Amino acid sequence: MQLKQVTLRLTQAEKNLKNIEWLLTRSNTRQNNGAKVLGQPYGSLAELNTCRRILNAVGEEILHRVAHDYLDLMETASAIYEKNGDYAMDTFTSGWCRFLNQASFNLCHTTDNKKALTSGKWHCHESCWTESAKVAIETAKPVDIECRGGIRIYAVPLVAKGEAIGAINFAYGSPPTDHNRLQEIAELYRVPTDKLMQLAVTYLHRPPYIIDIAKQRLHTSAILISTIVERKEMEDEFKRVNQKLVQEIAERKVIEAELRESREIYRSLFNNCPEAILLTDPDDGRIYAANHGACQIFGYTEKELLEINRDSIVDLADPRLPLFRAEKACKGSAKGELDYKRKNGTIFPGEVTAALFIDKNGYPRATMVIRDITQRKQDEQKIWQLNQNLQRRAMELEVINKELASFSYSVSHDLRSPLRSIDGFSQVLLEDYADKLDSQGRDYLRRVRQASQRMGQLIDDLLKLSRVTRQELTLSNVDLTALAWQIIANLHDKQPERSVECVITPGMTVQGDARLIKIALENLLGNAWKFTDKVLNSKIEFGVLEQKGKTVYYISDNGAGFEMEYSSKMFGAFQRLHNMNEFPGNGIGLATVQRIIHRHGGQVWAKGTVNQGAIFYFTLKV
Repeated sequence: MQLKQVTLRLTQAEKNLKNIEWLLTRSNTRQNNGAKVLGQPYGSLAELNTCRRILNAVGEEILHRVAHDYLDLMETASAIYEKNGDYAMDTFTSGWCRFLNQASFNLCHTTDNKKALTSGKWHCHESCWTESAKVAIETAKPVDIECRGGIRIYAVPLVAKGEAIGAINFAYGSPPTDHNRLQEIAELYRVPTDKLMQLAVTYLHRPPYIIDIAKQRLHTSAILISTIVERKEMEDEFKRVNQKLVQEIAERKVIEAELRESREIYRSLFNNCPEAILLTDPDDGRIYAANHGACQIFGYTEKELLEINRDSIVDLADPRLPLFRAEKACKGSAKGELDYKRKNGTIFPGEVTAALFIDKNGYPRATMVIRDITQRKQDEQKIWQLNQNLQRRAMELEVINKELASFSYSVSHDLRSPLRSIDGFSQVLLEDYADKLDSQGRDYLRRVRQASQRMGQLIDDLLKLSRVTRQELTLSNVDLTALAWQIIANLHDKQPERSVECVITPGMTVQGDARLIKIALENLLGNAWKFTDKVLNSKIEFGVLEQKGKTVYYISDNGAGFEMEYSSKMFGAFQRLHNMNEFPGNGIGLATVQRIIHRHGGQVWAKGTVNQGAIFYFTLKV
């Protein structure tokens, strides 16, 4: 009996020894030649990885090699997860795990891996991630559970820099052979029970110490992966810091170069500024720095300025000084005019801008920029004197205008009376004494009447011209188009027998004095109407155009025209370019137009050709 027991023990020991020898031989072979990893029908879940902290740091190939270190012993399944649950690696090597994993994937009824993972029906994924790896990450401790497929899952957290960044796990243990348990699994995964029994029976069982070795290797792999991630992130951080440092050095060099340039600019501005620039102590008035402009203005050398006090160059008797200093002390800056004193004792007016600040050593300082405004004051005095003269001249002109108005009234009243007498008595002679005069006498009387009437018209025109000059402008919107058609209609009423083509641009409006502008248009359109009297197919046009960004109005005709050499004279009073008998008029119209246009801030000019018409241009700027 005792011998039989010994024999059984020896037999069992030999069997165990063979199993160990087979496992070790198998493991060595796999490590040397590379483990056999079968791809999944649904592809690699690592392709859905959005976190990629572990995957990018370690790399897919290294992760597989690390996993093979313990998979060679177990030949089950393993996965490596990111913290958010994304797969950094998923692999299956045993028939049991591959079969159940595929079966539960089919339960998801989708070929979209992302939808399958979130369906809750992928049992192997739920056991592997939700029930083991996720718990290991959350607790930062190893987790050992029984999976839904009847074997166990061991998960270890991956920790880098004291933070759980993911988890690594594998399945281990022998599949159940109990019929009831297999039937439960078959119902859950919806697979045949006999298929599960076949896989369970053919599964090569691992002794406990082999499982312990695999768990130790899993911990070692977790440390290795965590170390690689930590080192990679440290390297990346070092690169970022180094790159930032290089960038900061480059930026610092640029800043230093700009600072040097700024100092040079400041030094150049300080030295070459024509105004006096002083750096002083706001309390005791000591001068710490002075530019060349200060030396020129005050008559001191730079050394002398640094040895004297601020009060030495300020006229302390200036009543504005206390108020200026109070404003500077209260607001921190001040600007105004003060009297200053040169080395030779002369006083001059200056414009000063002062500001308080704290220097790099923490001491209060004040800057003063002083400009010699002697010339400006002299110019202001001249301008004041000119203004006084202008005011006096304006008063004189007002008196002259009043005298002119009085003279105009006198002309209107005193000259019209004798002219009316001459015209009236001449008419009486012609009517009552015509039979006592010969034809030559009657002709002389008619000429006397014509001359007196013409002189009366000249007086009227002069008065109109005077009123145009003196009348105050009343501005409003003026419809030039409507006004022009009204004037044309009046001209046609006086000469209904004439046929004149008139073209007037619609929508022309301006700001101006409506009464004066009407007088100007009456003269211009009246001239166009008059000087086309002897032309067949007469045409008058009133329009607007743009010239050099300005709005220019024009009135053109195809009438008698004029020679351009006389264009400068035609706007003078009583200036005529045509014979009186041919085209009547007193030569006052264009002078009136020019004064009206000038009063509106505009210009008027003309172009013409003899017997080919004329164009009068004008602008209005009120």
